Amino acid sequence: MAKVDQTKASRLLSATKTMSLGANKNSIRILYGNHVAENIDFRSEPQQHVKKGIRGWSRRADNRRAFSAVIDVAVNYFGFDPIHPESSFRNIDFNRIMSVLHNLGYFVCAPEVNKIIEILTSMKEIEELETCAKCKRPYIVPYTNDTHCPRCRLSSTASAIVRYSQEELD
Repeated sequence: MAKVDQTKASRLLSATKTMSLGANKNSIRILYGNHVAENIDFRSEPQQHVKKGIRGWSRRADNRRAFSAVIDVAVNYFGFDPIHPESSFRNIDFNRIMSVLHNLGYFVCAPEVNKIIEILTSMKEIEELETCAKCKRPYIVPYTNDTHCPRCRLSSTASAIVRYSQEELD
């Protein structure tokens, strides 16, 4: 009995942390389940409504970069499964994903929490989502139509700079 109460209390604490980041009741329901969402009091004051859909939102270059970072962090570091998003949300700590995004510098142009949840739940429907030709990780195809994800492009650029620098030294 005490184990159940402790688990419920920890889930409520995580949910309130996520709520402090701006998550609405629907996002809390997706992340933590109906039981947790029903036990939290939400303000009845009007909140900012987020326009549904990610197609128009992801066309801006800043949003596209943030979108790629969200997918990279969630899938590759936290094991998010885009095929089964709701069960996957319950197995990962969403607050840690948000703290990683903030530590990476996406706090300036980071999308709202509700938009991130919408992005991750609709990943299987995104047309611009491809897998990298080199590492097979999912990424958003940039306007330049590169076949490699930003991580692979960055590593190949870094290795080219090292080779060039060593040739100059010899």
